[in-house]
Amino acid sequence: MVNNQVSAGAALDEGKIIHKLRMRIIPFVFVLYIISFLDRINISFAALTMNQELVITSKQFGWVAGIFFFGYFLFEIPSNLMLHKVGARIWIACILIIWECWLR
Repeated sequence: MVNNQVSAGAALDEGKIIHKLRMRIIPFVFVLYIISFLDRINISFAALTMNQELVITSKQFGWVAGIFFFGYFLFEIPSNLMLHKVGARIWIACILIIWECWLR
């Protein structure tokens, strides 16, 4: 008898906790989704003027965007693992130094 009352109380508490988590997490995830969507749209707005300045066709721009996505997909997980291992301050500094040396 006591076990049934305890499990019913635990289920009620669990329901309250899940509801509270949903009310806090879902709006935040929705805002992140909107920002992600806007970021994906920005590449097409950039293409309007960038194609003319770089004298490339829309097909070439598609290839460039695809290559960028492939590189991003390939290096995203290892970069995040290194970020976790060495810390944000050191890892971002290393990326900036390597990028600066590579561009010269």
